Amino acid sequence: MPGDRSTFSILSQIVTHRRLAQNHYYLVLVFSDFHEGSDEQLAEDLKDF
Repeated sequence: MPGDRSTFSILSQIVTHRRLAQNHYYLVLVFSDFHEGSDEQLAEDLKDF
């Protein structure tokens, strides 16, 4: 997320992607494993986004 300095350690697989503009992409990810509380950190950051 722009300007966010949070660090996540998440294993994932890209299911599909599409370039929308020079610096904008549409990604569909499947998360397979979260490390050391990364799931909780991601959930908190998404609430603030």
